[in-house]
Amino acid sequence: MKAIISQPMNGKSEEQIRSERAETVKMLEGNGYEVVDTVFPDFSNQGNIPLKYLAKSLEAIADADVVFFMPGWNDARGCKIEHECCVEYGVSIEEAGASTVKMKKGDEVVNIRDTPEDIAKAKSLGYVMADTKPKQGTGKGADNGNGKNHDPNTVPAATNPPPSDPNAGAVQPPGGEKTGLAALYKKALFAFIGKRKLYDNSYKDLEPAAVVPLVLASVRNRIVEAKLKTAEEAAALPESDLIALFDTIK
Repeated sequence: MKAIISQPMNGKSEEQIRSERAETVKMLEGNGYEVVDTVFPDFSNQGNIPLKYLAKSLEAIADADVVFFMPGWNDARGCKIEHECCVEYGVSIEEAGASTVKMKKGDEVVNIRDTPEDIAKAKSLGYVMADTKPKQGTGKGADNGNGKNHDPNTVPAATNPPPSDPNAGAVQPPGGEKTGLAALYKKALFAFIGKRKLYDNSYKDLEPAAVVPLVLASVRNRIVEAKLKTAEEAAALPESDLIALFDTIK
């Protein structure tokens, strides 16, 4: 099996790059991987050199079984693009110091970073959680211990309202009461985002539960930018007050 290492390289010498990845290479080889060398020789000084390096890396990733992301990858533009490509095209991801979850589409099983955003993105591409825990009985309908069959990718009927329910897809916060953004069902939530020019194309693939905190973070940032509140005050505001204050910004 082939592994690729993604690491920040900008401004570093080849010696420094190889030194930083030496332990990772050793670890991957110890796990039975063939580590593909993606420390490419210098290109002639023509055109967009960083883009040429990225193109070579993506070509190597296309033949890889796993891509290992070293610390600092999320601050490096090339690594971030490589990570996005892995998620979009179903290449397994491993990351230093981060947990991953297994997801599957048909017979294909990949590792996805265990964050709401990455999991939601993978689900939008047709992946579901891979059930890796042993269960009583066998097969998809194994007994979960309370006498009922359980499928880990099936939402219980009690939390999955019928399409006729106007609040289908609403976010249900702790305590059972829906307030502020959490009270909006999915269509209304995205109308709220669009009306206030908060819409980001990345939101369209996320479930409401993942969108709400992103929107609230954006609202808090706008309030601070408008100098209506300090960052500490904005962060402490209840959801409903935060939205009401945001709507006063011109």
